[in-house]
Amino acid sequence: TTTTAPRVRERTTTTAPRVETRGGYYTDGDDPFGNYPFGNRSLPDASSSSNMSFGLEAQRLWGNPGRFVSFDDCAEVLGSLPEAAHAMAACDAAVFRFNFRYAASVDASPEERLGAWRRDGSDLCRSLLRALVSCGGRFGSCAGTPRHRESLVNAVEGYVAGGIRGKVFHGVRATYASDDAEAERALAAIESLPPGALGLHPSHLNALDSFAVGTIRGLANMSCPRHMASAVCDVVRHLAANCARLRSWREDEERSGASPGAGASWDDVADGDEPAPAPSTDDLLSLLVVLVAKARLRHPVSLAMYMDSFHALIGSQHVGEIGYALANFYGAVQYARSEPMRDLLTEWGIHLAN
Repeated sequence: TTTTAPRVRERTTTTAPRVETRGGYYTDGDDPFGNYPFGNRSLPDASSSSNMSFGLEAQRLWGNPGRFVSFDDCAEVLGSLPEAAHAMAACDAAVFRFNFRYAASVDASPEERLGAWRRDGSDLCRSLLRALVSCGGRFGSCAGTPRHRESLVNAVEGYVAGGIRGKVFHGVRATYASDDAEAERALAAIESLPPGALGLHPSHLNALDSFAVGTIRGLANMSCPRHMASAVCDVVRHLAANCARLRSWREDEERSGASPGAGASWDDVADGDEPAPAPSTDDLLSLLVVLVAKARLRHPVSLAMYMDSFHALIGSQHVGEIGYALANFYGAVQYARSEPMRDLLTEWGIHLAN
């Protein structure tokens, strides 16, 4: 009988002997994929009913690239397919080596170490992707169907990045600790700014609801960088939709007698008979600054750098909704700790805590 490969769980980092990289791929001399039997295995004959079943099953598995977000999403699918057992076992062994037996050169700078981790994580993703495609069976369509391949790439990245998350994110936090402290002090001060100081209409604060605040506050607890990046994308989409509905919100709340929301009055919400305008791109950036401040996010710079560097190890980076959302999140964090923001805080008599 075929046994299912064990699922990788996040492990704590331990002190380990130094293991040098070889050809861009980390190993202690026993590459888990070194003896893997790569080679495409054919599907059943195209005319057979079994091939029809494989085709339907492949569509069910790989037809929606967006379903692979969290580590558990990826592990559940990859671990459920018997033909992947040997490839997943090799991957788990490589992840174990990364977490416990691999260390960068003692002469490497923090930035060089993170760069090496990204390269080696990318190499592991490519090895696992190649191994899975060579399994044939329900992976066969991922070789020639772009949408199916995109799904498998997302699943592979989520599984690998989730497996090495503990070590890598710990390293990112250690690298950007002073930047995080500076950003956290700035965000605590920004929370005291009136919305007008950032060019926001007071009614725009209604968009910063419990979903947005709670999602941002929980970023560091998510299972892999793609999980985090997808959550930021959901929040940016949510903010844009909320702001577009400000007029109907105001009318509904006026009819119900509810309050207009934190920091706003009905005189603020409307100018004569006109509703507050939907925010521009610049307004969205300011809203994100206020949102991150309200969420009292810990390690904001580390989170921005981690998501930006590791959310797409072999897939497309900085494209589409996720790329747009990450660019805005990174911009908000950087703006919070910028010289213009310090000047603005000083202008309003707000001083950064030491």
